[in-house]
Amino acid sequence: QQTQQTEQPKQPEKKQEDKAIESPMMISINSLDYKNFKLHQKQQSELVFMGFSRYLILENVENHSVSIIVPNTKIYSPNSQDEISESKKQNNIFDSDIGHLIFSFHERFRRLNSATIEGRLHLIGLILSTSTSIPNPDYGMHTSIEEAIRLLRYCKKSSPFSDLEIEKLKNLHDFSNLHPSIYLLLDSLKKSSEIVSFLWHEKKADAVITTTSTSIANKIHETSFAHHNYFQKLSKNELNHRLLLTRAEETIVFGYDKTANIHCNRASQKYGSVELELSFDPSSFEENDRYVKNLESYLKTLLCSYAKSRKESGKVFPLRSSLLHTQLGEEMHEELRKSWDKYYENINQISEVDFNELKKFVVESKTKLEKKIKDLEAVILGATKNVQSEDNQKDCFSIRKSANIICEMTLLDIIEIVNKPSLEGDLLLLSFYPYFSKEACDRFKKTSISLMKFYVLDDKLQRLLDFSRHNKISQIHKELKVVREWDCNEHPYWLALEVEGRLQIRPEQYKVTKHLIENPKEIVQLNMGLGKTRVIIPMLILYYWAKSRKSPLLSSNNQQ
Repeated sequence: QQTQQTEQPKQPEKKQEDKAIESPMMISINSLDYKNFKLHQKQQSELVFMGFSRYLILENVENHSVSIIVPNTKIYSPNSQDEISESKKQNNIFDSDIGHLIFSFHERFRRLNSATIEGRLHLIGLILSTSTSIPNPDYGMHTSIEEAIRLLRYCKKSSPFSDLEIEKLKNLHDFSNLHPSIYLLLDSLKKSSEIVSFLWHEKKADAVITTTSTSIANKIHETSFAHHNYFQKLSKNELNHRLLLTRAEETIVFGYDKTANIHCNRASQKYGSVELELSFDPSSFEENDRYVKNLESYLKTLLCSYAKSRKESGKVFPLRSSLLHTQLGEEMHEELRKSWDKYYENINQISEVDFNELKKFVVESKTKLEKKIKDLEAVILGATKNVQSEDNQKDCFSIRKSANIICEMTLLDIIEIVNKPSLEGDLLLLSFYPYFSKEACDRFKKTSISLMKFYVLDDKLQRLLDFSRHNKISQIHKELKVVREWDCNEHPYWLALEVEGRLQIRPEQYKVTKHLIENPKEIVQLNMGLGKTRVIIPMLILYYWAKSRKSPLLSSNNQQ
């Protein structure tokens, strides 16, 4: 680590009580391993797990995002007694000799996450080692088991697990007795790895199969017990939708025959008869859309552009066609000249921004937008809290919610409902509130799309503030030019990508994606830094995923 100390200028003599609370110097400890990160002034946080203290909290100096560093060691169960001696041995190792993992924190969803599968598996171990059966506000009102299951689904690979990942899977097996779904998901990950192992080197594949089979599911009685326990909880209706395995996972673990029997009783779901209040009126959707479009359009007007002449820039195409004597050469020359002209047509655009006006407008707009977001969140989440009925449904709903059979909806659940295909999203929404009518489900999702548009706009305003604070003029120009050119109702999964990634799809990225969708056999060459990996490829994956997705059976009111 690198330490910077800045002496404060001398101030007039102050009272004794002022001296007691004022530090004589500011200390900034910057990270050498993680660029633009420094040690956070506050090293105790509610974001970290109960009873866990070996961590460091880092802060990004540019956008003030928070990340957490933890030692990369084996995680022990709190009740484990036979591993105390090994734990004591590890305590004698200096922290600087131990590897570490970093977790990023999503401020809006209050979630820790890792960019690597090894990191996610370690994060799951930390969650399970500090697990409780009560919905935890730090996990967005998920229980520890539910949060672990959610993260396990992000650990699937299209290749065999590495040696480090296998060690993490072995470690997680020590906690698999907490819930049968944990054990079965680990089994599903192992089998998924075995399925693709033939695509890799034979020795490596054999090693992976042997190791994972030994560490996860080599004991037949453990597997049988997990199967029996899962079916028992399922028959007693003790599993909420977050603890249930998906159809694909159950097919991998149990096989096709058992999976068909599992889903025969829960494949269809009836709509209810509850409608939504005036807050979900279609006119409010249009008003919210106009607000977002008008604000983005006004931001674009703050960027004043004018073109520099070719003579002024002095960039004339340097190749002469008189040296070419073949048709192929002339065609290549013409293609290069057009590319040259197009490049300098863009590069010669001079843009100016009134930063004082921009900052003032952004601050005012962000304050108003945050209030709109808060009000809309309260409307959406409040719609699933109470039953609008006078019969015993209200008491039944309250009891099932208290027992966590019906889960408390979170902001992340709203994103998932919108992200899924139409009928599948309805099915997930009805698992939170089984009394909605078909029209109520549609209105709920449209209102959720408005909220997600607000999220993307709020992140954009925050980026503009961060860029202006550090005088990043080119980034400000790029951000001001971005206006959404695609329909969120037609592609809600792209909107979910923007919200979760805290980004906004640029017009040129959408044009490339649209071109590849309309011309699937063509190849497009893109320069570095245009978002191929982070934006364009995920957009294509989500599009084809949604196109091929099959929706579950969902019956209307008059169907049996």
